[in-house]
Order: sequence, then structure tokens, then C-alpha cells
Amino acid sequence: MHIEGEAGFVSNNYLRTFINGFIMNLLNIGVIVFWFVIVSSVMIQYPKPSDFMLYMGVVLLTYFVIDLGKIFLAGKLQKRFTDQKVFMVRKGVGICLLIFGLVIILKGFGFFKEIDKKIENRLINQEKIK
Repeated sequence: MHIEGEAGFVSNNYLRTFINGFIMNLLNIGVIVFWFVIVSSVMIQYPKPSDFMLYMGVVLLTYFVIDLGKIFLAGKLQKRFTDQKVFMVRKGVGICLLIFGLVIILKGFGFFKEIDKKIENRLINQEKIK
């Protein structure tokens, strides 16, 4: 986790860091495909330009706030995280990603249909009660 002489790697030029990160994300095909899918599906759901812009504005603002929170927490937690703790967190996140990925794949093949129907029926019944 820690590199000898790491202070030389860290830059205080935030504009340059922002531009580098922006360009790296611009060149990342996964990010491009992700935003293309999001924008196209949202445009179908919200055909009015004002609704679309509001939705995308809220999404981008949420991303910005979460990133600021991560930056703030990274500064606070950097001293507390040892290499062993980082390894355990990464292992836990990896296991969670595997579980969620498996669930998504299984849902794609039609598993969990009964559970989905029960959830839909409960939501419909709750709306009728209101």
C-alpha cells in the first residue's frame, strides 16, 4: 500500500490531476459504453428535454458528492489502514462483486421470477392501500 518516497508521487496540482483523470475516463471504453447505455435508456424513460436534463444533473451531482466524500474519507482513513486491512477490504469487496454478479447472471436466465412477482404484488397492494 505504501511506496518508499511516495511523497514525490503525490501532486498538489488539483487541476492537472482532474484533467488527467478526465482524459483517462474519456479514453476508457467501459466508461463510454456505460454512459451511452445510461443516456439512451434515460432518454427513453424521459423524452422531455427538461426531465432528461434534471435526471442527468441529479446523477452527475450525486457522482460529484460521492467522489468528494471518498476524497475526504481517504484522507481521514489513510493513517488507519494497514496493508492487511486493505487486503481484507479488497477481498470482501471482491466477494460481494462475485455474489452480485452471480445474482445478475442468474436473473438473466430467469431465476428468481417468483421472488420478483411477489415483490411486484406487494408493491401493487401497498399502492392500492394508499
